[in-house]
Amino acid sequence: MAEIYSSEFFNDTMGRGAVYEYFSYILKLPVEQEFIGLSAKYIDVFSKLSEEFNNENMVKGVEILKKYVELEAKTKNKATLLEELNIQWTSIFLTGASNVPCSSSVAITGMEMDAPWERVMEYYAVRGFKKPADYTESDDHISMELLFMREMNALIIDMHNKGLDENIKDVLKEQYMFLNSYMYDWISGACKNMIEFCSKTDFKYPLYLAAAYLILGFLEYDKAYLLEISA
Repeated sequence: MAEIYSSEFFNDTMGRGAVYEYFSYILKLPVEQEFIGLSAKYIDVFSKLSEEFNNENMVKGVEILKKYVELEAKTKNKATLLEELNIQWTSIFLTGASNVPCSSSVAITGMEMDAPWERVMEYYAVRGFKKPADYTESDDHISMELLFMREMNALIIDMHNKGLDENIKDVLKEQYMFLNSYMYDWISGACKNMIEFCSKTDFKYPLYLAAAYLILGFLEYDKAYLLEISA
């Protein structure tokens, strides 16, 4: 007998997809002009999650994101803001001896296109997922794996719209397996490294510090949610 999913479940699915998309965008490349104002729209989302889940990482992330949003709003010269965020992104992920590896292969083995890359490609292949044509980073880049989770949420909505609710649980189980057995450990480690890096550097605009705490908290939340909903 097919599962009966509520409207709340599908609203949650769309919300989870939007959160993954937000994280993916922040970590893909330095943010651009269209990013201005976006974080303010997510404050309520993260605040509600932190209240419901009572997760200290998410609570801390919300606190820091609010500070970032306030600074963003007060900054009259947005080009200066974007330039500063560009410098931050580059210093965190690309330059220096202590930069944060942003692909699973490098983070886990120190080698590009190594076994972790092969494993993530196996997960993608199950649903025929391919990185967008304009995406120049590796398939196991942190932002691509977050985007994959977003695409899986979009797939659930598409299945529902096509009357294929009986297939949704399979996607939920795949999401949980990908998050729990592959993505969670290495991305959590990357976020902890980001927190350490940003805390030492004391950037003026704490976007990436907020993102690191929020991703940590959200992955903890989503792992518990998916375990329950896919059982």
